[in-house]
Amino acid sequence: MLADGTVALTAFVPTDAAFRELVRGLTHAHRLPSEQAAFTAVAGLGIDTVENVLLYHVVPGATIDRRAALMADGAELTTALGAPSR
Repeated sequence: MLADGTVALTAFVPTDAAFRELVRGLTHAHRLPSEQAAFTAVAGLGIDTVENVLLYHVVPGATIDRRAALMADGAELTTALGAPSR
């Protein structure tokens, strides 16, 4: 569905800092890991897990610009993963 390019979508793409925070939370570390350490840790989660994290940040069926997103703070959207997101 997403790969064929026929569905409009919005991607709320996680930043490198978000992945570093994810790894810090998973490892219960007090400090953020380096970018390379975070990359290695995320890659070690497996392709299915990484794909699910990314699909959770994609909303198919609508293109949402920055202004609309800010005005809709707290809105619940259905993600490409099928889960509701806030």
